[in-house]
Amino acid sequence: MYGIEELLMGMASQIAEREDITIIDDLREFVFGPKQYSRRDLVALNIMRGRDFGLADYNTVRQAFGYKPISDWRDINFELNETNPEIFLKMKEMYKDLNDIDVYVGGMLETTPDGPGPLFQSIIKDQFYRLREGDRFWFENKKNLIFTDTEIAAIRNITLYDIILATTDIKENDIQKNVFFWSRESNNVCPQPKQLKGSDLEECVPLSRHDSFAGSEFYYVFSCIVCAVVPIILAGAASIIVKHRVKKTATIKEEATKIRGQVKNKDHTLRIKACEWLNEYHNRKVTVQFGPADSILVLSRKNDKLRTISLETVFNVVMESNLDTDKAILTLMRVPKDHDLVLEYNTTNKRKSFLSILNEFLQRQGKSMEVLAATSSTIYDTAETKEKRQRKLESFFREAYKAAFDIPTSTEQQDLKVMEDILTTELTKAEFANVLGMRANSLFIERLFAVTDRDRSGHISYKDFLDTVFLFTRGSPTDKMRILYDMLNVSQDDHLNVVDFERMIRSLVESTQSEFDEKQAHDLVQAMLNTTGLGQKTELSFNDFRILLQAHEKELGKIGLHLKGTKQVYVQKRTALRTESFRVDTDVFHAPEVEPFMRTKWNSFVTYLEDNRQHVFYVVVFYVLCIALFIERYTHYCYLSEHKDLRRIMGTGICITRGAANVISFTYALIVLTVCRHCTTYLRDTVINQYIPLDSAITFHKIVACTAGFFTAVHVIGHVINFYHVSTQPVEHLACLFKNIHFP
Repeated sequence: MYGIEELLMGMASQIAEREDITIIDDLREFVFGPKQYSRRDLVALNIMRGRDFGLADYNTVRQAFGYKPISDWRDINFELNETNPEIFLKMKEMYKDLNDIDVYVGGMLETTPDGPGPLFQSIIKDQFYRLREGDRFWFENKKNLIFTDTEIAAIRNITLYDIILATTDIKENDIQKNVFFWSRESNNVCPQPKQLKGSDLEECVPLSRHDSFAGSEFYYVFSCIVCAVVPIILAGAASIIVKHRVKKTATIKEEATKIRGQVKNKDHTLRIKACEWLNEYHNRKVTVQFGPADSILVLSRKNDKLRTISLETVFNVVMESNLDTDKAILTLMRVPKDHDLVLEYNTTNKRKSFLSILNEFLQRQGKSMEVLAATSSTIYDTAETKEKRQRKLESFFREAYKAAFDIPTSTEQQDLKVMEDILTTELTKAEFANVLGMRANSLFIERLFAVTDRDRSGHISYKDFLDTVFLFTRGSPTDKMRILYDMLNVSQDDHLNVVDFERMIRSLVESTQSEFDEKQAHDLVQAMLNTTGLGQKTELSFNDFRILLQAHEKELGKIGLHLKGTKQVYVQKRTALRTESFRVDTDVFHAPEVEPFMRTKWNSFVTYLEDNRQHVFYVVVFYVLCIALFIERYTHYCYLSEHKDLRRIMGTGICITRGAANVISFTYALIVLTVCRHCTTYLRDTVINQYIPLDSAITFHKIVACTAGFFTAVHVIGHVINFYHVSTQPVEHLACLFKNIHFP
């Protein structure tokens, strides 16, 4: 065993190496550091520390200590330049300018075999001078009256040799009196024949480091290749499958169209590709198809029908074309009683081709086309987009529901132009079907639309819609049954044909996304007729229809209309009216039965889930991930790290804060992803939009923001609890936990 005595004797007798500019590897690569940086480079640390503290450059510091600035790289150290000129060539390559040299680097290069260079000598001397003169307790400071002149003289005579003898077990003859210098006269005290080298010392245990990567090179490279290639392969396979399905779907649709006789000859329908402008933020690539008949179809890139523009009641089509084609090449088709169609083209020739094909198509239908000149800004500003049309429809429904449900309006005078727009707005069949949440081509919608469209104009006016709403909300049960009877009577005869009744029942069932063939519909209707004694009839009178409805009130008594919007923003909750009131109630025959409150609420909840099941699915997935992330960190700090200092001092608070922080990291990353507008616009035109409701990205963004705000509040409250626990701990515990901090 060796103690401090042997260490001091060895240091006093071992001959030190001469000064040079070389720094050993132990200081360059293996300087101990904190936990996050267990091994550091002292030279790099000194350079960066000087820059962090704002030390001046090498030449500026030389001037501050009274030396002339260096103008030539060789002037830093002539002797070193003679022996190692490559050092200064490397310095010139790295720093470019002498005035950019770090003071630590320049001072180290001045070092000679006799010791530090002039700059470091001046800095060290100045530092110790300041330490001495700035210490009021320095023993030579007579003004502090601590020591007398005799005591000061005695202290001056004390050497390090005297201190070592007084504080250790070293004897007088074990060490030379001048412990800083070795002389041959002191060889008898502690023999030291030569300067020690590594070969003269005992062989130490070789330094070894654990390399986790050793032996795993192949698996590491293989894992990287797999991680990079597999997603590409999967994406390629998914792309091939999607293209195959799109092509197959288009083929099936084309064959189905031919079978239905909608297109007798493919050559009769012309198509042209363009880009549809939707609003200032969105556009999409589409294919415009002329035909069949007198309609124009707007198709997606997968040939799915996006929109049908019917020109049956239009005899003159108004087109607007911009003259300023430097920014965009546009055409605007004014569609009466519907939103307009704005198309963008790559070249003017393509626009001319479109207008030429459209003109020929209209001439074949016995219609004309008028092309008006305009500017791009005028087209963008005056085009009635789908959003503008939607706002009109919202005002349309709002005013209709207010009138139907006697909802009080504001006493302020309404805008006459807005009211005029509402009164002149007319619904198309597609918009009417959207209100009911059904397909526009279903038989039920066609019959209901025909009954509501009393002037047979192909559109539903404000008055027609209001009359229908009044009829279903305030009309007598007989009136409601009469309109339902007329709607089921497809043939418009004096009596309801049983075949028409079967077709309507089948259409109603298919509107619920259920499969129901003709035989099933026939068997169902015949069973209903047989139970009421009407099995032999092929036509039903209005009285027969009442008897059938009475006998099967459980099956048919709940037939009604579900108008979107009445339970959202248009009808106040205090009116206690819901969309289920638009139905043919069985109170024609019996007193109405009031459903229990909880059953009503449960039915409403189930209906909401069915209408928004895709949105609910992704919201549930989001919250499941948030809860899983919270539980993972909470469990780690609460149980797996229970023995560690943070957990023992801060208690459960650290578990809550770390769990909340994990969720915060996830939500704040996701909150940015939900507002990537260009990415969302691109994905909206792909097959992904069928599986992810991208149109609700902003709503989901708000949900994520609220969740992030909640967990942020939890995180802050948790840290308040942590601060309380830390502030009430003894200093000894904190000193053990935070070793880099000094606690008084």
